[in-house]
Amino acid sequence: FDCWFESGSMPYAQCHYPFSVSQEEFRKRFPADFIAEGLDQTRGWFYTLLVIGTALFNQNPFKNLVVNGLVLAADGTKMSKSKGNYTDPMKIVEQLGADSIRLYLVNSPLVKAEPLKFVDQDVKNIVKEVFLPWYNAYRFFVQNAQRFELVHKQTYCFDPDSVPKAHNFMDKWIVAASQNLIKNVRHEMDNYRLYTVLPSLLGFLDNLTNWYVRLNRYRLKGETSFSDCKAALDVMFSTLLDFTVLMAPFTPFLTEKLYQNLKLGLPLDSREESVHFTMIPQFKRELIDEAIETSVSRMQTVIEVGRKLRDQKRLPLKTPLACLKVIHREDKYLDSLKPVIPYIQKELNCLEVFLEKENKNLVKLKALPNNPVLGARLGKSFNKELREAISNLSSEEVSTFESTHRIVVKGVELSKDELVVKRSYEQLGENLESGGDNEVVVVLDCTQSEDLKKLGAARELVNKVQRLRKTSGLSIQDKVQLVYEEPTHFYKSLLEDYTNFLTQNLKIPLSRVPFEDYKYVAAGTVEHNFQVFSFSLYKQS
Repeated sequence: FDCWFESGSMPYAQCHYPFSVSQEEFRKRFPADFIAEGLDQTRGWFYTLLVIGTALFNQNPFKNLVVNGLVLAADGTKMSKSKGNYTDPMKIVEQLGADSIRLYLVNSPLVKAEPLKFVDQDVKNIVKEVFLPWYNAYRFFVQNAQRFELVHKQTYCFDPDSVPKAHNFMDKWIVAASQNLIKNVRHEMDNYRLYTVLPSLLGFLDNLTNWYVRLNRYRLKGETSFSDCKAALDVMFSTLLDFTVLMAPFTPFLTEKLYQNLKLGLPLDSREESVHFTMIPQFKRELIDEAIETSVSRMQTVIEVGRKLRDQKRLPLKTPLACLKVIHREDKYLDSLKPVIPYIQKELNCLEVFLEKENKNLVKLKALPNNPVLGARLGKSFNKELREAISNLSSEEVSTFESTHRIVVKGVELSKDELVVKRSYEQLGENLESGGDNEVVVVLDCTQSEDLKKLGAARELVNKVQRLRKTSGLSIQDKVQLVYEEPTHFYKSLLEDYTNFLTQNLKIPLSRVPFEDYKYVAAGTVEHNFQVFSFSLYKQS
């Protein structure tokens, strides 16, 4: 017997069984819900625990085993003090915080019992890609809650009853996504699948920061009605609070910092002293809406494809386009996009969005082998001849495969996940750009008419004036006038066609000379094709 016998006796020695506790009391804690150690303990502690548990009780002494991999130096070698091939962890803690290291390790191959090459830069990336967007979303909420209090002269207090009553489509989506997140996190944690938890949490954070906040910024800033602004603030508060509680076990310090301020929006009887005294919330099944989540997911795909197409054509997002076409083989898919068309129009700056069912004469299908899957199943039988035969399948054969999920090629039956289907739009002109994923095709009409150029320039002028108002310290209450110099031919035509657009969006008068009681504040310019439009802002004294 050696020290491993002592380690293997841990479940009994820790409570001095059978001398200091009864059999009944011991059975309440045996077997353990889980144990956790490194992969190197497979032939050590894990083994001796199992041997002694089996010998004494014919039973495994633990229900779940959480095994972590080994942390290596950045070059893949074992960390060594003598070699000095790693940074002192405390230095990283001082520079980037303990939470950044925790999240880096928990969201790594280590939780799958695989090795990790520890790279300092990757820890910095956690701060940049996770903590900063998260904190910026939190700060944006706080700023607008404070603005709400200032404008409406009342203290912001979260109303939990408003969340189930949300009527805005994006509110319903983020609430559904939040409840689904709670459901999945609880389920995966209950089953000790830690490696699936962080990806889902960080995926939700991306949805919250890059999609919900972006698409609802104007509502959260109070640019709609009082009730709509309050509803948006309540939804964001609810999702931020739930997310903070869910993240608390992984990033205990940042979540504590956020919770101490967020809880001020809760009723007094709902506040806890610490986020770590707050129980993980139960999900509300009635708020989960898979259809809405599917619609938004498809919307995100269309928008991301559209952005890539704009980049390919070197068309910045500020340049308006006449139309965008979304093509899919199923009416159900297209119908799911109808509620989110306004968001597609806004994000891709397109005047119109058309939903069109796939036409076999215009959309051609091509099949490619899923090399990892087929290679694992067929081995040497997955040869060049089979790969070429798959690539040479006709568009009609691939279409049939999509419907039946099976096809026989060179005597080999292939199923759904073994082929990758690519789509291409055939009817392309000089100003058309198309692309997509394996399901949907997006076609952009990039034709730039004179009217579109004027609309883009008008929007640019509005943005420039709004930025100038902000940097000049002008408030919403100030009476402001825009005075412009003699316009060039292009801007003269723009003013004739878009005067109503400019006055409605700027909400200030435009003229060639200032009013009598108005004083100069600031000046600015905008440019289109080397034609400059100069203007000044005047404020009533």
